[in-house]
Amino acid sequence: MFSKKETRDSLEYAQDRTREAGSELCREMNNVTHQACTYVRSNPWAGVGAGAVVGIIVGMLISRK
Repeated sequence: MFSKKETRDSLEYAQDRTREAGSELCREMNNVTHQACTYVRSNPWAGVGAGAVVGIIVGMLISRK
């Protein structure tokens, strides 16, 4: 079947790919967060409205039985 070396190599490859994907995701999330902060600072009432909408939806989902 598979030798220990092949298995270890496959595992290391998967770990490297996972690290790369995680790093890319982190960079993208930082970029999105920065853009969101910039938008809310320039449009504070839009941020208040979005927070209210999210709060209402979460409240409705929690109160459902």
